[in-house]
Parts: sequence; C-alpha cells; structure tokens
Amino acid sequence: MVAPVANGLVRSVRGGPRRLILLAVLGVAGDLVQAAQPRLLSARGEAAAQLEAVGDRAPLAFARDNRLRLYFPAAEGQAVFKARWRKPTLLGRTYTSAAAELVVDEHPGDTPVTSSDWRRVTVVDEREWPALARAAADLLVDVEPLAGTVVRLLNFEAVLYHDVRGVLREASLEGRPPGVRITHHVTADEFATAVVRRLEARAAEDPSAGPLFLVMPRLDPTRPDFILVDLPRRLSVYLSAPPLPTDPRGRPGGAISGRMIGSLTLESHGLALVKNPVSAAARLVNLGYHAVARVLTPPLPAFQGALVGLNAGPGMDLEAFERTLDRITHTRRTSGSAQLLLDGGQFFPAFEAALRAARQSIHLRVCIFDRDDVAVDLADLLRARSAEVDVRVLLDRMSSLAVANSPPASQMRAGFKPPPTIGRYLERDSRVRVRPFLNPWLSADHSKVLLVDEAVAFVGGMNLGREYRYEWHDLMVELRGPVVDQLATDFSRAWAHASLGGDLAYVARSWFPGPRRPPAPVPSDAMALRVLKTQTLDHQIRGAVFAALKRARRHVFLENPYLTDRSVVKALVAARRRGVDVRVILPNQNNLLGGTSSNFLIANTLLRRGVRVFIYPGMTHVKALWVDGWVCLGSANFNNLSLRLNQEVNVATSDPGFAEEVRTRLFETGFRRSHELTVPLVVTWTDRLAERILRQL
Repeated sequence: MVAPVANGLVRSVRGGPRRLILLAVLGVAGDLVQAAQPRLLSARGEAAAQLEAVGDRAPLAFARDNRLRLYFPAAEGQAVFKARWRKPTLLGRTYTSAAAELVVDEHPGDTPVTSSDWRRVTVVDEREWPALARAAADLLVDVEPLAGTVVRLLNFEAVLYHDVRGVLREASLEGRPPGVRITHHVTADEFATAVVRRLEARAAEDPSAGPLFLVMPRLDPTRPDFILVDLPRRLSVYLSAPPLPTDPRGRPGGAISGRMIGSLTLESHGLALVKNPVSAAARLVNLGYHAVARVLTPPLPAFQGALVGLNAGPGMDLEAFERTLDRITHTRRTSGSAQLLLDGGQFFPAFEAALRAARQSIHLRVCIFDRDDVAVDLADLLRARSAEVDVRVLLDRMSSLAVANSPPASQMRAGFKPPPTIGRYLERDSRVRVRPFLNPWLSADHSKVLLVDEAVAFVGGMNLGREYRYEWHDLMVELRGPVVDQLATDFSRAWAHASLGGDLAYVARSWFPGPRRPPAPVPSDAMALRVLKTQTLDHQIRGAVFAALKRARRHVFLENPYLTDRSVVKALVAARRRGVDVRVILPNQNNLLGGTSSNFLIANTLLRRGVRVFIYPGMTHVKALWVDGWVCLGSANFNNLSLRLNQEVNVATSDPGFAEEVRTRLFETGFRRSHELTVPLVVTWTDRLAERILRQL
C-alpha cells in the first residue's frame, strides 16, 4: 500500500489527495488499522487470484448487519466475495471502525433483491475521488496562502496548503516548498471525518445514493482494497483482499515460536539465573510479594450517596509535593529541557535526524525492536552509522520475539521481506553491538530510553516499529541538559548487567563508572526534571503516582491503554469523592488480547463512581498522568507489571510551562477527539473474565 502513495506524494490535488483521503478513510474515528488482525495477511491464493482477475471492475455490493457481499462481473457469470466482521461495542455512538478479509463465496445464491433484508451499497470508484478530495480538504485546510496543514495518515505525513493562486496543493513534510509554514496538524480520523461529512451531504442531496458507500481504491497494484462506510451506524469497515501466495511479507511463525520457547527456557531461566543470581532471586521475591498483595487488595466499595461537587480552590502545593517525592522516592530533581513529541509523525523524524547527526555514540534501550519495514529502515541507519560512531542496542528479548511473530495491522511496503531476527540483522556486516534483557521470571525491561552522543535523550512509550510510526497515538519527550547524564549512567549500568558478567558487572560499573564525562551544559529553556524508575524492589513511579493521586485537589487527567491496577482505579475514585475533577482516556481498540474488554469494564466502574471517561478513537499507547500541574510521562503503564515488576523509566516535572503544554496538546486535544461516555457500556461474561485475567498483569 505504501509504494503507490509515496511515489505520487508530491502532486497537485488532482493526483495526490485522492490517495491521501483514501488512506484517511481507513481511520474514520480513529486508526482503523488497529482493528485489522494478523489474519488479514494470511495467504488465500484463490481469493487473491480472483480479485486480481476482476481488476478495476465495479461490483454490485450488498450489506446486512455485519456482513457484505460483492458481485463482480466475470467472463463466465460473476465472481462473488463475502466478508464478515465483529460488531464494534460503541456502534452508533460515534464513528468507529472494523476490519474484515474478503473471501470467495463458494455458495452465493442469487443476487439479493431490494425486497430482502440486504441493503444496496453505493459504489464510489476512483473517478469520483478528485472532487470528493477537494471538498473534504477544504473543510480542514487554512485558506491563507502557504499555510500548511500536516495530515498524518497510515504510512506517511503529508502537507496540504493553498498556493499563492489559491490552488490546493500537496507535498511531503520534508519536501514542501520554501515559504510553506505549518499552522496546525490533523489526524487521520479528523481528515476521514471530513470525508464522511461530504458523503453525508451527498446522501442528503441524493437519497437514492446512500446511506451506505463502498469506496474502491487501487493502492496496491497486486490487489484491490475496499472501504465500506455505513452512515446510519457511524461505522467504517476496511475490507482487505488476501495477499497473493508470492507475497514476501509473511513471517516464519514457527521459527519465531521456537526461538521464543528457547528464550523462555534456556536463556530466561537458565543463562539469566547463572549470570544474574542475585537480581533474579530479588525479582522472584518481588514477584511473590506483589502476587500476594494483589490477592489481598480489597474490591472497590459500592457507590453510595450523591457525588461531591467539584472543588473550586487551588490545586495541591507543588513545591511541597516535590519535597515529598524527594523523601518517598529517594530521588532528586535535576535540570534539563523537555520537548513534547506527539505521535510517530513528530518523534521519528526528530529521532532519525539525531541519529544522522551523531558524532560519538548511539545507545538505545528499548523494549521492542520490531522487524517490520519501519524497524528495518532504522536498523539500516544504525548499521551505517556504526562505521563512524559507537552503536549499542539493549532490547527486551521476550518482547521483541513476541511482537516479531505478529504482523502490523497496516501493510508494509511491497517487496519487503523481514529478516529472521532483528538482533542478528543489526549485527550483520556492521559494528552494532546488541545485548538482550533475558526476562527471568517473565520480568521485562519495558524502558524506552534512546540516547545520542549522551547529549540528547528520547524517553516515552514508543518502541521501534510500524505501529508507533504510523498506527498508534503515543508520545515521547526529547530531553537535553544534565538530566541526560543520569540517563546515560543508567544505560551504562543496564548494558553491563546484560553482559555475561551479569550482576558482578553491574556492581563493578556502579562502583567504578569510568572516566567522568564533562557535565552537560544547562539549556536556556531548562526546567526542573525528575527521573523516576521501576526497578526490582524499588518502585519509584508507583510511589509518586499514588502520592499525587492522594494529594490531588483540583484535576487528575490520566491516559493509558492498560489501566488494570485496581489500586490505581481505587485512588482515582477516592480523588473524585474528594471533589477532584477526574478524567480518564482509554482506547476504543487495544492490541492486548482481552484489553478492550478489560477497558470497558474499568470504564463502567469509573463512570458509575463519577469519573469522566473518554473513549479514544483507535489505539492510544500513551502513558501519562497530570495532577494539578504535576506531569508524569514515560514507559510505565498503570498496571501491576509496570508499577511493580518491570524495568521502567519515566520523567516528571511540575514546571508550569511544560505542564500547560501537556494539558492542552495531549489531554484537552484528547478529550475533544474522544467519545465521552454518558451511560455504561454493555458488557458480557467474557468481558468480565478478560478483565479478571488482565487484572493480574
């Protein structure tokens, strides 16, 4: 899907935006691609061959509930395909999305007639896209000449703007003409919503044309793709054609599974216990203690009485709170600058620019280094830079292997073939050094700390892969100044601990850190920053989170996809009972099996107790907390794994300028883009079972 779009990116509206808008429609009310399960990439030769044979011919289309049939004219009779998808939980409340794979209907029967319960679908082919593209873009793009709007789509970012003659133009973010300035950003769901508004207008003007539309793009030359837009149900469905048998994008699942088994047995509970006996024993004690603590956590009390009105006084005393954190976390604030980078469109270009500008070292500590096309492109850059600078990659072995066996939701570029393992690929024909964290007792290094020249650091929730670049909502913070020295020291110790020397190497590096580096200069825009971590038997992030929730007076804003720690839920409810304005953003879709079910149960629990709950369209992977002007961001989720067991790194500050930026750019924008619940969601016993299971994580 990527190649045809990228090749035609820098074009006028006549050539480019029809593809641009098409990709945006895939994300109506959120990143639709998150609904696309790995099965969409399974090889089904018969369906692929037949779909390729029908070419660009428009079908007759009929829909009923969560099913679709397509009847293509063929040389002999007709070729019939069918699709079925799972009904989204929020159907009808806001625009939501689903995905399905088209398969051959071997027993189609007669074409449905208007008297049946099948509904006729209006087919929108490529010839109709230019006018629709212009109309949708006009709803979002500034009319002022050379004022550019950045639109984030599934596989790239593009800039739309009007030239000096008022003609709508499109350019790549890096290749936009001189003088085009960026005035605002638009997400895929916002752009797609503009498209849907035009379809709604068309349906209103011509009742015979709607209210169901089937868009027929041809982004991949080897197969067609389709998008069904159901206006009454406020639903879009991405219909994927199966790849041809020769498609090189498949992944050797059996080989990866074998490596996973070996990793969990021989490495995680063999080699890791031998070289890290002390830390592995400590992790086992930590695991047992917190398993008992979770069991003994009392359930939430039933809601009683009327809700307390919201407080109107000042928020908590931030300076007093910072002194409290000094005491309970045994950490100290340091100085540095912090720049908020939202989504892959802001982070990845900044990160890649830093990699290219490196003069001494690139040290990456990441949970997941995937092996999709985005990750491999970064790996190629690291391999090239390793000839000139010191490149080290510390990754979580179990997490990287697990994700490598699950293809991304969006399609990778045509012809791409993933390497067997990313670690060996990084080291092959290069000077890159790779060390894995070996996961004793299923613990993980969930940190994301990316260091360049020990002068700039990126900390947050993004791993290295396609989901983070194009598909999910997430954030990173770019740090400079003395705070980076602390992160560099932590990396040095973690790198030593991952060596064959294990615990002894960690102690030696801690006692004898080597030559002192010159202290980093303090940036002119420096603020007071605090690095917080989750380490074995040292839960700084957990302590800080609960201290903030306990002291909150005015506002608590939280965003996370995995809010499964019942203690955090209880603290949120307790804050609301004190009159605090508590708001939580959860995703509509979740990459974790059972994650959506768990989130909906938590959403109902919070909603019934007065907490405002917002359902984000698509997948948000953000881990953020804002309490009365104190901000905590990073890799730690609000679950037991991140707050008690895994290795995590967050950055926190009460700097008023940065806190206000996080409030407006992240939370206020998130509230506007999300659907606020007013009544509980309908859940089933399977949802309750999923929540109970994930509560342990």
